Amino acid sequence: MAMRSGLVVCLLVLGSSGRAVADARTAEILMGECQKHFNAMEYELAASKCEAALRADATVVGAMRYLAVINRALGKKTGEPRHYQQCIAWAEMYLRERPTGKFTDRMRDEINACRKALGQRELPKIDTQGQTGALVITCDVDGATVTIDDLKRGGTPMNPVQVTPGRHTVTVYKYGYLPFTTTVDVVTKQIHEVKVALVRDPNAPLEPASRPVGPGEPSIERGVVRVECAQSPIRVFVDGKSQTLTADGSFDYEPGIHVVRVEADGYDTWERRVAVVRGQIRDVKVKLRPFAARTTARKWAWTLTAVAAATAASGVTCGLLENRSFNRAEDLYQQGRRGLQVPDLRQKIGDAKTQGDRYKIISSVSIAVSLTALAGAVFFWIREHGDERPAGEPPALALQPTLWPGGAGLVFARGFGR
Repeated sequence: MAMRSGLVVCLLVLGSSGRAVADARTAEILMGECQKHFNAMEYELAASKCEAALRADATVVGAMRYLAVINRALGKKTGEPRHYQQCIAWAEMYLRERPTGKFTDRMRDEINACRKALGQRELPKIDTQGQTGALVITCDVDGATVTIDDLKRGGTPMNPVQVTPGRHTVTVYKYGYLPFTTTVDVVTKQIHEVKVALVRDPNAPLEPASRPVGPGEPSIERGVVRVECAQSPIRVFVDGKSQTLTADGSFDYEPGIHVVRVEADGYDTWERRVAVVRGQIRDVKVKLRPFAARTTARKWAWTLTAVAAATAASGVTCGLLENRSFNRAEDLYQQGRRGLQVPDLRQKIGDAKTQGDRYKIISSVSIAVSLTALAGAVFFWIREHGDERPAGEPPALALQPTLWPGGAGLVFARGFGR
């Protein structure tokens, strides 16, 4: 009985294996016919062959890629939106199976082309870090709060959010509207869009602005900036206008990009451009520098500048003396070759070369010290000037390594505002 059962199991395994091989072979033949019809621009026949190949063998992901391209071509040919929608669906299915690969960027381009044809905005190109995916959350209402897995991630409109692969719960809510909740399966290296259309809450007042807003809480039409600074008291100005801070160091302001300036007695002024978004709280960390630090930096900058200048002058002078010593040795040598009688010729040639070598060492060391002192001077001049440029702009002066076709070195780079 046991032998009979084992024989049946073996036959079933062999039968299923044989069917898998046959299905793979059938799918391969159908894919060949799909490619033939596609090259002949017979898109309907090509689509039917690719779909049949997937039914025969669901692991043929190349069929998904062909179906995405075919449906976009059918959409351009017929103008029917359903083809563009099917193109997006097949491309997303392919990306789930092949998040990284030769045709990944092509499929993302197909999705954006179809979205553009449907009148939708393109998905941004995001360089996902590590094994992560990205969520693009769009909402028809600005200032709505977005939470992902019960963690607040900002308000609409918002930038793409990178999340770990797997299932995530997205909730979007705003006072006066019914909350919206959905689940999204995120795939590595893939961008997922969540479209949200909030519905008015019939039980809420028509004017949500009538809802009382507590200190430090963003209103519907304005945003909140919370200043974190170790020094106290501080004075905060936005676009030159003085602001009154709450107990937690925050203030509300109209949306947009504004210049925030923070001052305190005995400290340098801090200034940055800050983006204020309605319905969101923006935390701004401020680190003020004491005046004494500027004075110390200036002293070191002048000292190192003087050292750099003195050693550079010494290096250049010794370099000239080195060149003169070796020229003298060469002249004495040529005089000897011409047969001129010069007393102690060998001794004089040796002394000239020795003196030239000595000047060479002094010149090299002086130049090295000068470059080191100059780099230190630049560092302290930057420190003395302070980091008062708006966020995102390069420093006013920086020392950076540079490569040339014939070598490498250090150069000064001048940064200009955008």
